[in-house]
Amino acid sequence: MPFFAWRDFIHLHTGILTFIRDLLFLNFIDHADTTYWFIFFIIVMYCKYNIHFDIWLPLPYWIRLTDSLWAFPLMIIGLYLCKLINFTKFLQGFVKISGALSLELYLGHVSARVFLTAHHMSLYILWQYLVMIGLSYLGSFILKWMENKIQGQLLPLSRKK
Repeated sequence: MPFFAWRDFIHLHTGILTFIRDLLFLNFIDHADTTYWFIFFIIVMYCKYNIHFDIWLPLPYWIRLTDSLWAFPLMIIGLYLCKLINFTKFLQGFVKISGALSLELYLGHVSARVFLTAHHMSLYILWQYLVMIGLSYLGSFILKWMENKIQGQLLPLSRKK
């Protein structure tokens, strides 16, 4: 919401109607606004979840199993390549820091990229790209902190019931 508010009211001056259309992802459908395409995709996947399993679960077990088996060789090849190039220590550190913030990092990255591009920063210049990465991490920590604060306020209310 803060990103759409900045973009629609401050940067583009498109007004409240565009802001509401952005929040409802109508501009994604009508005008191919792909800034936060993944959130729209997640919502669609949540909506289709029940339909998918109503079709999938009645199928015989052997069909479901053979349909899923292609993923295992890919995982094994990926793990072998990570071990081969001694990438596992880096991945463990990266996942420890960034894994818990993956959604927040992506939201921060997309917002920082659009914001910096709107202010005429060329992201092919290394220092400007590093600014974007720094802003992404800063934004992700702020989003995670806000999420923890909100959950901390809501959880005591649910325990009282």
